[in-house]
Amino acid sequence: MLLSIVVKKASGKTLREFARERIFVPLGMNNSHFHDNHAEPIPNRAAGYSQRGAQPFAIANSNLDVVGDGGLYTNVEDLLLWIGTLFRKGRGT
Repeated sequence: MLLSIVVKKASGKTLREFARERIFVPLGMNNSHFHDNHAEPIPNRAAGYSQRGAQPFAIANSNLDVVGDGGLYTNVEDLLLWIGTLFRKGRGT
């Protein structure tokens, strides 16, 4: 959470805006974002469920709008882009 505050103070942008401009768009990660509005729908999202008491299952997702220590939504394709970039950078290319 401290990271999101530092980014906001230094850049004047939310972590979501900053990461989009500086990380996700340059890497082609079109399905990744920091989810800072829990009410915003996410297309093609798979929601988590857990068993709770007598109810068979209930949605088990956070309704917090705080990001920095979490709140990153992505998919497998974008993670492959991220890992590929880290691998290339680690090899000095």
